[in-house]
Amino acid sequence: MKHLPQHSELSKYIDHYWVIDSAEDLFQSSRVVYDYPGIRPEIILMLKGKLDFRYLGITGETNKHLLASHIDEEFLFDAKHLDRFIVIQFKPRSLSALLPFINISPKDLIRKSVCDAEEVFGDSINTLADHLKEVSEDQMSDILDDWFLERMDKESTGFVTEIFNEVEQNKNTSFDSSRSLQAMKDITRYSYSTLERYFKKETGMTPKKYQTLGRYKAAVEEIYDTQNDDWTHYVAKYGYFDQSHFIKEVKRYANFTPAQLLRTPGLRTFRPL
Repeated sequence: MKHLPQHSELSKYIDHYWVIDSAEDLFQSSRVVYDYPGIRPEIILMLKGKLDFRYLGITGETNKHLLASHIDEEFLFDAKHLDRFIVIQFKPRSLSALLPFINISPKDLIRKSVCDAEEVFGDSINTLADHLKEVSEDQMSDILDDWFLERMDKESTGFVTEIFNEVEQNKNTSFDSSRSLQAMKDITRYSYSTLERYFKKETGMTPKKYQTLGRYKAAVEEIYDTQNDDWTHYVAKYGYFDQSHFIKEVKRYANFTPAQLLRTPGLRTFRPL
């Protein structure tokens, strides 16, 4: 079940808490699914069982809580030995969504694309998970809210990324990172080099890569949500040059063509809308 943060301070950075009480009931016969690169960081809290996975050519299993600050390529999520877990999904702001809650810089975090969450949050995340194992689902969102509020540093806001997102949401033109940067330059009075430096400091990537990943992931999510195989729709909606460009970019990040995605179980299929 999906739960929303109840504090406005948190809702700027955290999108929702997804509580899965029975992986078997959720995934049924498709317990091996994929997740893909994007700009939504996530924490996976293992409440019962262990996760089998394949990532960056490595196959393994873990009962450790995972932080996916970003994903470099497709992540195979195999829940055949996982019973209960919680996914904490952050806003699509890349590493800047994590900034208020961590004491590690995006520069260092970018090297730990998927890691043991204890490396970033310390032993308190293990204490949090142990507490969550003992309470009802109705109590979980309050406990999670309290944990994040206690860690939150309101000075670490990722303000340049926030301005960039506002510019992107307010413009009516298609994909054009240079136009967004120009708008930010007009607002902040910063030079391009200063803007890019701040942006990389907050997100670990350039504005262009951030925007490219954001639109690609939005298109992939729409493919899963709607099962629409009219690729010209995505070309027009997300500002790709042509159908070939759209297909190549999806293949580049997801390792599957859009047509293959329609036949490939993805974690998005099971997420609460």
